[in-house]
Amino acid sequence: MNAIRSVIDRLPFRWLLGIAIAYTIALVVGTHLPADVPPPAIFDYDKIIHFLAYFGLGVLWICVMHRWAVNPRYVGRRLVLAGVPWIIADELLQIPVGRHCDVFDMLADLLGLGCAWLVCRGIFGEHSV
Repeated sequence: MNAIRSVIDRLPFRWLLGIAIAYTIALVVGTHLPADVPPPAIFDYDKIIHFLAYFGLGVLWICVMHRWAVNPRYVGRRLVLAGVPWIIADELLQIPVGRHCDVFDMLADLLGLGCAWLVCRGIFGEHSV
């Protein structure tokens, strides 16, 4: 984990922020493109994609907050305060473009953010995230 942290710490902050913003934009565009999507299913490869997408989003923004010197005690709270409304809005705003809003997608997204938080606690230290 120290090797991962050293790479993150050496990456210029502007690059890290730019990557996080670009990833977020790509995620929004990808989830709002009109598509012929089958009706939601509880267990589908789509849930794995949702989990991985939000895991990546969570890791990137936690790294940004860590480098931005956000008080470590508040990183998890900020992740929840920003992440939960984002997840709900992301799913609801798929309806106007002909996609389905799925509660199980929201759960997969939330699990991805939660796992990102746990992994980052291991990378940055238990009391740093």
